[in-house]
Formats: sequence, structure tokens, C-alpha cells
Amino acid sequence: MTTEWWIDAECMQYDPELFYPDPSDKEGTEEALAVCRTCPVVKQCLQETLRVEASSHAAGRHGIRGGQTPTDRANIYRSTRGPGPEREYGTPVKGCGDAAGYQRHRRAGTPPCQGCFEAEAARGKAAKAARQELAA
Repeated sequence: MTTEWWIDAECMQYDPELFYPDPSDKEGTEEALAVCRTCPVVKQCLQETLRVEASSHAAGRHGIRGGQTPTDRANIYRSTRGPGPEREYGTPVKGCGDAAGYQRHRRAGTPPCQGCFEAEAARGKAAKAARQELAA
């Protein structure tokens, strides 16, 4: 096998559109998954897909990749995510305790402190409530 694993991918022999079926097209989805089941590099494909999509929102995941549907991949992300409420919080830094502090932690690549995490969660809930109110 080559260093560039994708050269050996079974999907390279097919029209790329095959791997982007409409989510309601069960036959199209199964056809794409059948190709993946015969692929010698399906594990490398899934590994690369998970790496690339790790920071993507679920709505940004499309197509059959690594032998998995977008829903399958979302389940993989959920199962590998860190702990929920008992999560480890980072160290507070200057300007912590609000949603802007949460963003500063993200930019710095550090885990948010508890105050920033809770402020961001509250901001998200308020934004969701506002969207629901506008939709009603």
C-alpha cells in the first residue's frame, strides 16, 4: 500500500456523486456503503474523515466516508467525547466568567474555566430560546 492511502481507495473507481446520496435514499446509501465494504483502505479513510471533521458542526458532515454515514460519524464523535458534567475545567485567566472569556480560552487552545464554560452554555441556551421564539 502507498503512503497516500487514498490512491488505493475503492471509491476512486466510481462517480463521486454515488457517495453523496440524499439522506432519504436508502438504496443509494446502501450502494455507497457496499463499495466501502470492499475497500482495502476503509479504516484509513474513516480515520482521516474523523480527523478532518472533528471541529465541524454536525450539519457540515455530508456523504458516505470511511464506510459510515454522517449519522454514524456523529455517533462516533459523541462516543469519543470527553466527560459531560464532571468535565475537567481549565485555569481561569484574566477576563474570565463570560462568553467572551470562553472564546479567549478557545483561541488560546486551553480548556475553558468553569465560569466561562457556564457563561457560554447560558448564552447558547438564550440564543436557542430566541430562535424558537422567532420561529413561533
